Amino acid sequence: MLEQPPLKTEIVVVASGKGGTGKTVILASLGYALQTSGLRVLYVDTDTATDGLSLFLLGPDGPRAQPDVEPKNTYSGFLRAIDANEVAPDATIPFRVNRVETSVGYDVFLSSRGLYGNVDEEIGQQVMPSLTREQFQNAIKRFFDEIKASNKWDYVLIDTRGGFGYNTTDVCALADSFFLVTEANPSSFFQDKSLMARISVAANDLGRKPYFRGVIVNKATDGFLNDPGAAGVQSLDLSKVEVKFRDLASSVFQIRYDDTYAVPIDVDVVNAYRWQQVTYIQHPGSVFSYATLSAFSSLMSVVSVRWPEENVRMWNEFVNRISTAIKSENEATITRSQQQEALLADKLNLETEVARLRAQTEETKKSYDVALESLQYLRSKDEVATRNAALAAKSSRNSLLGLAGVSALLGVAAFAIYSGYSITGQAAKQQNDRTQVIEAQLNSLQSKNAQVEQQLSTINNAAQNGSILSGPHVRIFYQDASSHDFAPILAGSLKQRGFLVDALSAKESGANPISNEIHFQARDPQAEVVANTLVSSVNEELASYCRPAATVRPRFSPTDAKIDTLDIWLFAPCLGPKLAK
Repeated sequence: MLEQPPLKTEIVVVASGKGGTGKTVILASLGYALQTSGLRVLYVDTDTATDGLSLFLLGPDGPRAQPDVEPKNTYSGFLRAIDANEVAPDATIPFRVNRVETSVGYDVFLSSRGLYGNVDEEIGQQVMPSLTREQFQNAIKRFFDEIKASNKWDYVLIDTRGGFGYNTTDVCALADSFFLVTEANPSSFFQDKSLMARISVAANDLGRKPYFRGVIVNKATDGFLNDPGAAGVQSLDLSKVEVKFRDLASSVFQIRYDDTYAVPIDVDVVNAYRWQQVTYIQHPGSVFSYATLSAFSSLMSVVSVRWPEENVRMWNEFVNRISTAIKSENEATITRSQQQEALLADKLNLETEVARLRAQTEETKKSYDVALESLQYLRSKDEVATRNAALAAKSSRNSLLGLAGVSALLGVAAFAIYSGYSITGQAAKQQNDRTQVIEAQLNSLQSKNAQVEQQLSTINNAAQNGSILSGPHVRIFYQDASSHDFAPILAGSLKQRGFLVDALSAKESGANPISNEIHFQARDPQAEVVANTLVSSVNEELASYCRPAATVRPRFSPTDAKIDTLDIWLFAPCLGPKLAK
């Protein structure tokens, strides 16, 4: 087998017509992907105004490493040496950054030594030395030539300052290739248009033809945020994201649509950047990881020398690893979506049950008010009847006293008085009996109203606490023929109460009921109240269906599970059919 020639060093520049597009994060991600594939990568931070790449690669422990940085390890140090005509043969020595927390190392020419504002000799100097444009171009040529002559790296990734000054355009013109990172807005577009025009002029003046690899549209939103399938990473069609902007960019920059790449906006990138960490490490299953790896696979497909087989294999392994993380994240997203839908359904069932109980409470209050009015009327009528009877008795006595000498009439009057008292007493007794009946009905309504209020209060409390009352999942396990026939009847009854119900064969489900029980597993002890209530309902349904062999007993088991369950076990619940009365 013929040995493949070693890779020759390729210098790739990332540029942007304005700052803040995310080119530093994109470049760092590309470098990590290449390094993971076994390729040798050198990073160069030419943005001496913001030091973005230098600070990102140094990481949280950068201030402790900063004292070890020498001028020869920095881009500005190299330019100052050129300005002073003091460049030594070993002047281009990158700084080695070892990130202990991720076991990743970077070779990098930092922007300057004064990254953290604590180097006095650099604070008093200009950010860039006062080189003419021609001096700057010669310095960059020499810098690139020395790096390539060392043959220590396969790729040199250069981060530039946003904008279209010659410290950016000329670096792109002198590189082997470059690509743009932009955002889908008018400001970015017109500034990138100016940048591309100036790069073209600089390349012509220098007699160079750098390869333009393409455009990455970062923080994309159109076709992503309004895409119903965007919740699942793998369902995202990147070719349909920012279509109008990419059509315009491909037309103006004279490239194919396929050479434009959309990277949707992703909060995971913000979280990773906060910790100065590559997103592939912090959030491998993110939308950003999926989109950038898709872009890099195409963006870097053109190489000056074909990659060795080992590097291709390692790149594919890296792609597979990220793909596995994306698949896991996608499955987790779908699960979260399903759980959210279930919670919304539970919430709707709860609201329906609350509305039903409130309506029942109002109806009970109305019945209570009617009964109370009836009772007050009967009591008033009873008082009037008693008062009239007393007046009649008094009148009868006065009349009889006027006829004291007539003994025959006295006997008749005495009989009449006796009869009057007897009739009045019977009427009073009837009224009293009716009053007691109504009072009993009133007490019953009051008790029923209290039960309804208690159920309503329990449901409201449970809804606030996120307990079982927010809509448990009910599973009915049936064992024999009678329970097989009874299970769907019971399921229908519980569904009317707002529960999610499944009737399952115990044999097929692997359950083994040995008694008639309800296993009520919930996070909130208040759920035991509902368990006992449902036990009564189940036994009532059972009694109306057949002659029960035994009542269904509750068994309450506290749990820390996120989903509350109600398992009804039916083990030969019927002795026989219900007897006719």
